[in-house]
Amino acid sequence: MSDTTHAPSPTCSAVAALIGDAKPATDRLLRQLAESVRDVREHDHPSQNEDLYCSNLTSWMGDRTAVVLRRLLDAEAQVAEHEAAPLPSWVHQLGDELGDFLSDLAPAAISYYDPETPDAQVLARVERAFAVGRDRARERLADRRGEPACDTAPGITVYRASYDSIAMGLYTTREAARAHCEAYVRREVGDEVILDWVPDDSSEDAPEELCTGYDAECTGYIVTPLTVAAAYDEEADE
Repeated sequence: MSDTTHAPSPTCSAVAALIGDAKPATDRLLRQLAESVRDVREHDHPSQNEDLYCSNLTSWMGDRTAVVLRRLLDAEAQVAEHEAAPLPSWVHQLGDELGDFLSDLAPAAISYYDPETPDAQVLARVERAFAVGRDRARERLADRRGEPACDTAPGITVYRASYDSIAMGLYTTREAARAHCEAYVRREVGDEVILDWVPDDSSEDAPEELCTGYDAECTGYIVTPLTVAAAYDEEADE
């Protein structure tokens, strides 16, 4: 457990004060309450006479509201503690030098294999996953320190879905561009064929081509990341 303390929200503090020293509900009680909710819902309610069956059940459930609220408060506190927990020590040591070394390590290992082999494709996916995880860790660390994650805004990245160099559409996420391509391929090959995206290289912004089957047969459908500049750069235009 972390030593980091997290102040509860005003709502949680107010609820805690109102329920006093109630103990958290057990798993068994939660199941019993859920069964009671089901029984009330499925019971054949009389049209005119008083429904004593449902009245008794709802009264029984109401008497146990405090312990359910206590369990909810405890769960909220655990989530808050987890979110406020210190970052792992390796994140603080992840400087540019170490990050660059790890970024170069995966492509070097990939080049050892035949690019067409499953081993190379797996390594490419691992390298991409590491790059994404490293960037997220740096952003989280910068946010903790109150610093910007990067010095300059590089612009907006959009993703172009295309077929044989014919643009099909631009999307703000890679997943949306992939979905466009996959929809067309599914019409041709059906739902049983395996689809996989194969990057051109190990870089994070590499174009990807949609392939089918275990032999990774290329389809010509490609997703390409494109950077849209946030401002005009006169020097870059020279």
